Amino acid sequence: MSGPLLEELAGPPRSLSLIQSGRVLGGLRWVELEAFRTLGQFAAEVKAPQGGSELAVWASGSSLAHAWRAAQLESLLPVSAGLTGAEECTASPGPTVTDWVVSLVPAVCDGDIYSPGGIQNWYTVLAGAYELRAAHPHPSADGAVVRSLRRLAADVRLVAGEYRPLAGVGGGDT
Repeated sequence: MSGPLLEELAGPPRSLSLIQSGRVLGGLRWVELEAFRTLGQFAAEVKAPQGGSELAVWASGSSLAHAWRAAQLESLLPVSAGLTGAEECTASPGPTVTDWVVSLVPAVCDGDIYSPGGIQNWYTVLAGAYELRAAHPHPSADGAVVRSLRRLAADVRLVAGEYRPLAGVGGGDT
């Protein structure tokens, strides 16, 4: 998977400098925090005609998973004198990513989860961003960072798989 969205979200398919890595991880953290807020609000407001309590439960659980991933990303941000702090790093990577994040609730409500705007594709892009960064670590990155990025990607895929039965596709991992 490639394209402008993935590149804006995850950066280029090569190892990054410490500063670039901080920007990318901060951008991913921003996505996770926005998804946490958006899905949490959606879970509180969902009505029976939109899918009822099962969809609200999924959105609430997914929201919490986004919060957990945001916390994991904060711990991966580079820390050193003179570097930008966690709050300053946590920003949208760009307009394509911002528009993509805004598409999250419509993607949840889309009955065709494999459509270009469907939730499966939304989560595939997010997992792909973590996988891209894990595949191209900086030579000085320790194994814990790579393992953390892989765990984040696996968690994204697990949450997406939990949505599948709600869409009538059947359960299981993606």
